[in-house]
Amino acid sequence: MTAVTYPAPKVPFLDADNALDLAQLDTGSLVTHVWFPDIETYVGHFILVNWRGCTAQGDAIDSVAGVAYPIDDTLTPEGLPISFPNDSLQRLDQGWVFYSYSVKDPMAPTPGPESKRLFFYVGIRPSLTSHLPVPLVRESHDLALDPDIRVLPAIGVTVAVPPYAAIAKGDKVTLQWRGFDRNGNARPPLNPVWEVTDAQVGRPLTRLVDRTQVLLISGGRLELSYRIDYAGGGEPSVSALQTLQILAPALPRLPELAIDGHGAGPIDPVRFPEGVTLRVALHPQARVGDTVLVNATVSTGTNAAVSVRLDPSTFDSGTLTLQLEHSWLVANNRKNAELTYQYARPGSVLSGEPLRLLISQPLDIPMPSLEDAGPEPGDEPNEGRMNAADTTSGSRANVRPEAIVDEADTIHLYWGEPGTAGHSVVTTPVAGNWRAFDIPKNAIAMNMGAGVNSRERLKVFWRVVPNGEPPENWQDSDPFWLKIVPFPLDRFPTIQCVPAAGTSELSLERITDPKGAEFKLGRWAYMAQDQILNIKVVGTDYYLIKNHPLTETEALAPHISSWLPESFLRTEIGIGNKFKVAVTVSFDEGRTHTAFRDSSELTLRA
Repeated sequence: MTAVTYPAPKVPFLDADNALDLAQLDTGSLVTHVWFPDIETYVGHFILVNWRGCTAQGDAIDSVAGVAYPIDDTLTPEGLPISFPNDSLQRLDQGWVFYSYSVKDPMAPTPGPESKRLFFYVGIRPSLTSHLPVPLVRESHDLALDPDIRVLPAIGVTVAVPPYAAIAKGDKVTLQWRGFDRNGNARPPLNPVWEVTDAQVGRPLTRLVDRTQVLLISGGRLELSYRIDYAGGGEPSVSALQTLQILAPALPRLPELAIDGHGAGPIDPVRFPEGVTLRVALHPQARVGDTVLVNATVSTGTNAAVSVRLDPSTFDSGTLTLQLEHSWLVANNRKNAELTYQYARPGSVLSGEPLRLLISQPLDIPMPSLEDAGPEPGDEPNEGRMNAADTTSGSRANVRPEAIVDEADTIHLYWGEPGTAGHSVVTTPVAGNWRAFDIPKNAIAMNMGAGVNSRERLKVFWRVVPNGEPPENWQDSDPFWLKIVPFPLDRFPTIQCVPAAGTSELSLERITDPKGAEFKLGRWAYMAQDQILNIKVVGTDYYLIKNHPLTETEALAPHISSWLPESFLRTEIGIGNKFKVAVTVSFDEGRTHTAFRDSSELTLRA
């Protein structure tokens, strides 16, 4: 079992502000419970309680130190009952308590790891939401600030004062930094002052404090608060006091925050014209009145901080979001940023892991330039026409010179809307020219007729993934809408009857092939594997070839042969009768069928 496996103890009578209501106890003891999964299997083990109390005057009341509670038949479904006397709780009125435990195996020399700690106030007090929020140190976590010089930022630690309701230009906010070394000796205080500007109204006030001030109190503690002198007069306000231990935090940090609509990799400001929504997981120990502060920092540039104070709506909705402005993203374009968040109230501060990301320069890639496309009368600038008669060897698309795109970016040419018939993607540029992409002739053939009559034009566009970003962070160019005039029908080959070559008659005597009369169809423009070929006798249901996808060998052959059996000619056509053979080819996987010219009319002779 790891330390985080043991949940915190259960304490009754805690109100919405996480305060123990002593009136509920009357003169009785406080009965708490220790429970963890499978505790009933630990009968014979002991619970060692760690209760650390502090009175309103700062005196320590560390009850039941060293007392072991056996896990025995007093165990209830709520857990093992552990009581604390009323008199010690009365002495803690208006103070606070940290409460945790560990499990001791009687056969082991030392107890197991400490459970999660429960923090609560003792005694009903004015709602915490009526108090000013505590100041925060961005680098702190779990009421601790690590003094390791390898951890502390070289530029110093960032102290923030969350915005307060009456904040106004001209207010003077004085930070009260009181450091104590490991022996409890006070260091000279720091009292820097903010004079609130128009730009700071409604925003957290932040300030750097040299890390030397932290190193000098390593192993000691830091007491933080602030005082507000209002520009409009009135009584000054003083915040609650927050105390940080100057040592490495024991608990792991909370998970990093998330950005709505953004996955991994760099973030593009253009995709977030209204700014980004930062989503913070609602922590189980969060309370009404807690402050949540997000710091957005860059190595060089303009930092930002946003905060919110939790109210009942946060918990009713189960949602905690903050907004980071679009202008900050733009101001820090192409910079590495770090986003962190903190939950804070008096006696508690929890920080999340940093979310690190690159703010990327937005790409600007206009519609493709097609070498074999030109405008028709009435076309818009993003429309054009291509003649399939001119592109039998394929065509080429080029990235326009004004495009803001890099050779290291992943660029694909999309030939048609993804998921539609005839759609294909060209992923490899021309060798030696990363801005040029060859369009295979079969891609053109599959879309012949696009934009003709009632058919929609073909959508052609670039899809770009910036260098270093995951595939889901693609960006599309504006589309070019292409009309493809089909290849002229009179330029497709006409099927020929081999035994009737040069004549208008087919004599049965000239059929020597046991398969029947051979009909040859020469190669045609755009001929390719998997095109669907049909050859049939006109006016009948008889097919020489039916719905046949061309094989690779056939697609490369000089002609396609088919046979009309002699038996069919004798019984179905009949001596002296005329007949023709028709050909259709589907270039688009059977969606449409193009009719070639019929064979010449033949008269069957004996």
